[in-house]
Amino acid sequence: MKNFFVESLYCYLLFVFGMTVFCRAEVYEVYRGSRGQGMGGADTAVVNDETSLLINPAGLGKLRNTIGTLFDPELEFGERVSKMYSKSAFSGFTDLTALNSTLDASREKPYHYKQQIFPSFVLKNFGMGLLVKDSMDAVMSADGTTITANYFSDWVLATGFNFRFWDGRIKLGFTEKLINRLQASGDFPVAQSLKITDIGKEGYGIGTDVGLILSAPWGWIPTLSIVGRDIGGTNLNNTGLRYKLANKPDPLTQDADVALAFFPIHSNQTRSSFTFEHKHVLTASQYASKTQLYHFGWETNLSDIIFIRFGMNGNYWSTGLEVASERTQFQFSYFADDASSTTTAIEDRRWSFKAVFRY
Repeated sequence: MKNFFVESLYCYLLFVFGMTVFCRAEVYEVYRGSRGQGMGGADTAVVNDETSLLINPAGLGKLRNTIGTLFDPELEFGERVSKMYSKSAFSGFTDLTALNSTLDASREKPYHYKQQIFPSFVLKNFGMGLLVKDSMDAVMSADGTTITANYFSDWVLATGFNFRFWDGRIKLGFTEKLINRLQASGDFPVAQSLKITDIGKEGYGIGTDVGLILSAPWGWIPTLSIVGRDIGGTNLNNTGLRYKLANKPDPLTQDADVALAFFPIHSNQTRSSFTFEHKHVLTASQYASKTQLYHFGWETNLSDIIFIRFGMNGNYWSTGLEVASERTQFQFSYFADDASSTTTAIEDRRWSFKAVFRY
């Protein structure tokens, strides 16, 4: 079994780093959390808390206790943001009108910011929660005439169920999502209004995710996980809940993630998780570079108190740290995404901070 794991890791790294890197644009997800970011974005097979509702509903079958999340603010921002702010201060982190002068003072420098909360209640095989997320990625053109932006403001009400078979070796989960999305994506001339009511799209829809986890009863518990996202596609109509804008957002395309994981136990107080993941399997042909769709993550758990994480998101390394207690979690991650929309990749390193308070 050990030899199999080493060979699998070698093949994965050879495959990822041996590929040619082409032009890549950032991959946007409805939800990404600090734990997964620290593990290179590989979280489908290892998730085991309330975020299973949005990452893999079959993960609800891994819960050992009932969890009620009162407050879990999460902030994520690009490493360049502080320098951009020092050049030209702004007052709105996701407001293009407020960011205009800041982006103009740092042309061709990518800006990234995200904030989200996910109050929820979950127990083994069932859960529900409400995601409230705002994210902004933007860059000013070299001549200062255009801003390329991707803004998403999502409200997602999620309810999940899981069914366990064969003593839990097979877990089959479902999540129903009611999504209201406010979106502004594209190239916007700075001469025009940059208010969200003028450039945005808004709509809501209902989507379904299905997750499957297969665990073998062997030493390292080799686990195969498959998640189908937005089964049949999720169309968002043009009747939003907030601004009621005329244009509807882009639909959420049906897709799938596949992951393989191992869970070795080193001692009574120490264990690890290793996972390899291929995201966006069904839409991979739409990406000029497939490298960004491959992820590797490693987490070491010390007495359920300290969690140390490393990973690879395509060609970019990541790391993370968590300090936890029965009622709290404090997570930190340092990772990178490709912020380019041109022929030259741009590594945008980012920080993520999350504090969780439970009852």
